Amino acid sequence: MTVRCGVVVGLLVAVLCGASGCYHMRLLPVPLESADFKATQPMGRAVAEFEKRLLQDGFLLEAVDAGGGVILTGYRFFYNDTGFGQPAGGRDYYYRLKVNVTPEGQGVTVRLTPFDLELRTFYVYDHEGRLDTLKKRYPYEVYPGMFELEYLKKELQRVKALLAAER
Repeated sequence: MTVRCGVVVGLLVAVLCGASGCYHMRLLPVPLESADFKATQPMGRAVAEFEKRLLQDGFLLEAVDAGGGVILTGYRFFYNDTGFGQPAGGRDYYYRLKVNVTPEGQGVTVRLTPFDLELRTFYVYDHEGRLDTLKKRYPYEVYPGMFELEYLKKELQRVKALLAAER
């Protein structure tokens, strides 16, 4: 009985030590939260205004379908996470954003959906007197335990405030 208990405790300690390498110990990706708001403009004008505001904020746009009410952005840097056990430059957070604009009454409903969330790191090390560099990309779907999703929530709220502001 004590041997079995010792084996179980040993396995539990081994799993916890192995999982401690995961930043947030999340084994599977959870769905990324969206942000919704309403605007009083008609759809065409709302899409044009959101497109303009996103460009002014530094987003690169991959596709804009004014008739369908969809804007897709390119990857956007939004946070650098530094701290113990991370590369010297930290982990850079990037995401892409989908903006869906749907007519509703006299105005529109807008949904901001983040997707293609990833971390990027940059390592520089000296190997046998040579300077080598290594860049790595960590997609959220593959490495969900490395991500702090609160940073994305804050960024999404920032973009929502930017687009929702009446001018």
